[in-house]
Amino acid sequence: MRAAPATGLSIYLTDIYISVNAAVNVTLEEGTTVLKWKFYGSGQGDGVSAHLISPIKLTAATALTVTTSGAVTVTVVVSGYIAP
Repeated sequence: MRAAPATGLSIYLTDIYISVNAAVNVTLEEGTTVLKWKFYGSGQGDGVSAHLISPIKLTAATALTVTTSGAVTVTVVVSGYIAP
């Protein structure tokens, strides 16, 4: 979803929006293994929106990835910034 930033820089997540069209689990991960956020969608039209007062910081030089438990339509919008 977002490539890893340069060495010494981290991705900070400040806002997350997820919408699904069927029952599915959506996971935001640091790289491919470290769980940062998980949403369990129960069906069409289900979703979540979150504004994080304290941003979620990913490990420096690590990508943000999204995985789903099924082949359904999922909209994911993540806002944030990159900083040391």
